[in-house]
Amino acid sequence: MANREGHRRFGNIRKRESGRFQIRYPGPDGRMRTGPDTYERKGDAERALTLIEAQMMAGEWTDPDRGKVKLADYAATWIAERPGLRVRTVDLYTWRVTLLASRQAHCALSGRDADRKAVHANDQEMAG
Repeated sequence: MANREGHRRFGNIRKRESGRFQIRYPGPDGRMRTGPDTYERKGDAERALTLIEAQMMAGEWTDPDRGKVKLADYAATWIAERPGLRVRTVDLYTWRVTLLASRQAHCALSGRDADRKAVHANDQEMAG
């Protein structure tokens, strides 16, 4: 089906009061999302929408909101939602998440690939 004149097939672009262009697009779940950046030219905004659409079609797109939940917060909620866990299990899970989060923070702050690889190898070894 052809696009109607002046309508995009995927997403939309609006001009802000500042004169810059902002994009909005539907995610795979149908929720409308606003692009993280604004663009000086409409062509740049169109290009950004095209790239997002291509990522979705290739299965490479990730929801930008997924990274907003911190591991410790997610884990605390996850543990709280399981009322049947034994006290020792809750302690073990809490300890493991705290250890993992502190290691990841250390690696991120140091910026060293060797540290990241060592943590990953150790985590794989502990997992079995």
